[in-house]
Amino acid sequence: MRPFLQHWWLKAHRWLGLSLGMVLMLAAFTGSLLLLADPLDEAINQHLFTANDPGSVAYGAVMQKIRGEFPPAAAFTLRPPRHPGESLQVIVRGPWTGTVFLHPVTAKELGRRGQSEGFAGFLFTLHSSLFAGEVGKAVLAIAALAYVVMLVSGLVLWWPVRWGQSFSIRTGVGLTRSLFDWHRVGGAVFGLLVLVSVATGAYMAWQPLAKLVTHLSGVQPLRPPVVSTAAMRVDAIGTAVERAQSLFASATVGYVQVPNRNDAPVRVRLRLPDDPHPNGLTSVWLHPASAEVLAVHRWNELDLGTRAYSYVYPLHIGELGGIPLMIVTFLLGMLLPGFAITGTWLWWRRRANKRKTTASQVAEPEKSTASGRTHMPRRIVSLLSILLLLALSGIAYAAESTRTVLHLLDYIAVDYTGAVEDGKIKSVDEYKEMREFAGQAQELIKGLPANPAQPALLAEATALAQGIDAKAAASVISTKASALRWAVIRAYNVQVTPKSAPDLKRGAGLYAAQCAVCHGVGGRGDGPAAKGLDPKPSDFHDLNRMAQRSAYGLYNTVTLGVDGTAMASFAQLSEEDRWALAFFVANFSADDAVRTKGAALWRAGKGRDPFPDLANVVTLSMNEVKERFGDDGVALQAFLRDSPQALTAAKPAPIEFAVAALANSLDAYRQGVRVEAAQLAIQAYLEGFELIEASLQNVDAELMTRIEREMMAYRSAIQSGAPVTQVEREASVVIASLDEARAKLAGARISQTTTFVSALVILLREGAEAILVVAAILAFTARTGRKDARRWVHVGWIAALALGLVTWVVSNYLVEISGASREITEGVTALFAAAMLLYVGYWLHSKSHSHAWQKFIGNKVTGTLSAGTVWTLGLVSFLAVYREAFETVLFYQALATQAGPQGHAALLGGLAVGAALLVAVAWAILRASVKLPIGLFFSTSGLVLVVLAVIFTGQGIAALQEAGKIGSDAVSFIRLPLLGIYPTLQTLTAQAGAIVISAFALWWATRARKSVMDNARSGGGL
Repeated sequence: MRPFLQHWWLKAHRWLGLSLGMVLMLAAFTGSLLLLADPLDEAINQHLFTANDPGSVAYGAVMQKIRGEFPPAAAFTLRPPRHPGESLQVIVRGPWTGTVFLHPVTAKELGRRGQSEGFAGFLFTLHSSLFAGEVGKAVLAIAALAYVVMLVSGLVLWWPVRWGQSFSIRTGVGLTRSLFDWHRVGGAVFGLLVLVSVATGAYMAWQPLAKLVTHLSGVQPLRPPVVSTAAMRVDAIGTAVERAQSLFASATVGYVQVPNRNDAPVRVRLRLPDDPHPNGLTSVWLHPASAEVLAVHRWNELDLGTRAYSYVYPLHIGELGGIPLMIVTFLLGMLLPGFAITGTWLWWRRRANKRKTTASQVAEPEKSTASGRTHMPRRIVSLLSILLLLALSGIAYAAESTRTVLHLLDYIAVDYTGAVEDGKIKSVDEYKEMREFAGQAQELIKGLPANPAQPALLAEATALAQGIDAKAAASVISTKASALRWAVIRAYNVQVTPKSAPDLKRGAGLYAAQCAVCHGVGGRGDGPAAKGLDPKPSDFHDLNRMAQRSAYGLYNTVTLGVDGTAMASFAQLSEEDRWALAFFVANFSADDAVRTKGAALWRAGKGRDPFPDLANVVTLSMNEVKERFGDDGVALQAFLRDSPQALTAAKPAPIEFAVAALANSLDAYRQGVRVEAAQLAIQAYLEGFELIEASLQNVDAELMTRIEREMMAYRSAIQSGAPVTQVEREASVVIASLDEARAKLAGARISQTTTFVSALVILLREGAEAILVVAAILAFTARTGRKDARRWVHVGWIAALALGLVTWVVSNYLVEISGASREITEGVTALFAAAMLLYVGYWLHSKSHSHAWQKFIGNKVTGTLSAGTVWTLGLVSFLAVYREAFETVLFYQALATQAGPQGHAALLGGLAVGAALLVAVAWAILRASVKLPIGLFFSTSGLVLVVLAVIFTGQGIAALQEAGKIGSDAVSFIRLPLLGIYPTLQTLTAQAGAIVISAFALWWATRARKSVMDNARSGGGL
């Protein structure tokens, strides 16, 4: 293998092993312990797992007991005895989650455990999710992918030239060498076996993998049947099990799943003789009251992704091959920690040896410095890996805590009216609950991730709790709770809207299966299970109450449930299903006449201003909509809750979005919500106007500049707290200019020439600086003859283009990336790139004299460029391109929408010509660099990069200003965006600072260069 490739294979293997490999070690170690923990648990706690007097399971008595003890909201999974003398286990999911152990005949309780109680429960949670829920499972899946890379890289490094020596583990040659041999040979020999455990574990841990397999197979997964409302009979469960077994005489019962809704079917899981899954995957679905068989899904007839579990699970735990394979599985689980320990030991010894070598080379400072730089990327990779794992582990908890805070505040805002009236306690229980919820909200806010707004949030939460203690008026408490809820949403950027329009037909089916038993078919809280519940299930037709509830509040209730009531959490449903259920429930309180009125208003084009997207439909209650937008707004919201696809059928054009966002911003400012007004103003620019800037510049450059200036003035007026009349005046000026721009672009939309020129200018404008950076670096590598470095420059800019496209795909189809986030990314990247360019420019300038160049050649180029230098060149190439890649794609997307299908050919033509011109510029720079004298080349390249650093500084500050992260004070000065010059105090000051730093750096480089020349004249040169 070529040394270069071997070097990078080794890097990939080592740093994946030192980062994500540690996650695999933990999962493997806990998995091996689980193989011992479960039988040990049964042996130590025989009182839980064994029962005397074996006989047929008395399902009626069992159901009578657990139904009488747990509320209707609880769901049960029964695990009947599979061998004589075993107890019956009931897995409970509801207000209390855990396992109850019962005698199968008498239904006497033998004991119970919470979900995480006991050593085995602790190990399983750690092994399966790292105590981080779905995020932990995703981390485990990523770690499994990392293992594949480690295995491939390890095999490449191991692949022998002489096979006779490839399997030898030497002894008597020192501990480090012996461990190296063991690590190398053990990884090669057992790596594929370990891969089986790793891959099967990832498949079980992360459900999206199974869904992906099913999707690729092209077969729709089988869904459980939906039954009409019927009160479940506890004695029907035994009949259901008997009928399920009668269908497959040789089958054994694995589980009996009893839903928490009477109108959902009972599921009996059976293990057939040909099913390798130890619990069985064949399902028989039966009616909860009559025990009538509704559907039968045999294990080998399931969709491919689900059917795979029949082999994946027993293979993972070793049960597929009996005791011998279980022993092998245990040993393989212990091998991964062994690889991790030996790998870490070898890495640590290597570092110690390197430090000794570096210490012995102190007399060669330049080499020592280069050696020091090679450690930096490794340290960064290691640190980032650790930080990534810590961050991912905390994401699930932080998201859950934030959602719970919003849920509590929503309930306080709605239910406080039932607790206090006219300063007196109306209901002792309700009042006690309000105080408890307020206290919980305070504690949860304290535990949220550090945030500049956190102290203010905590102060508001304290004021809310004090108001409840003082029995303040309901209107006061409701206002305080709603304001705090919005403050939390803004501070932590909580995603409060669904990713796509909810499916109300799906919501209706879910409601019938999951909710109607308590809330009633018509949503009036009169379901068959509502009798005896305290508090009563909500009546969704109670207009006073429902007018205070937002769809997002209902979504949170579905997700989290309500403590102390029969309302259980439905977190087991997918996010899409929970949104569908929330929207369906929200529609009960609106009548058809209101929805019909809203539909007419929408068709008349009067709905886009108050409802430009799903945000206001989802987050605002009916009362809030009425206060902001009047009765027409209430009708529009009712229509859009019933037909949300009307909003998402087509995204609003950029100018329409900008106008609507400005209107909302002005409305928020009138209500005194300055922070929200400022954010909406930023959205109006970044997610609206900015997307058509390039097109408008080709039509009317002066108008484009004027609108930018006017929108900045509007934002400045908001930030300075100007009088409402002044802000209204600024807004009217901007909206009038946007209307003018709309007219201009509408006239130019059919022009093929305009589309071509716009596409050409976008690429030239966004790519000119990047191509200068990349071309200058490639010219340097060409002059040094270092092709090994050139490939990493190419890797940098190609990776930047690819990541830009991936970011665009993610923002359009997976998650919502706001314009502010885009600008923050561009701004930070630009400033980081500016710092890197200053360094590289200084370095090049310092080599501009022939003597300095000859010294560099002697010390560096005749060998290989240091890893630090290669990383720097590749990173600068990446930063220069990525900072514009994502935004450039968005500009072309907006241009394609405006041009229409007839303009796509012109757009592609402009794009192709622009790309050709950029390639020509790069070629010209490379050709010219070959003919320039070496000193002039280095000096010119250094100056070009320094100038680009100054430009990037201005553009980076401007991007952060547009995102609202830096203030913007306008000054009287020219505006040249291509050079990073903007007429604001902040951008000009930053560029002036960059110029001063650049001048000092160039002076210092010249001084160092003269020192080399003087040394050469005195005989100290080459």
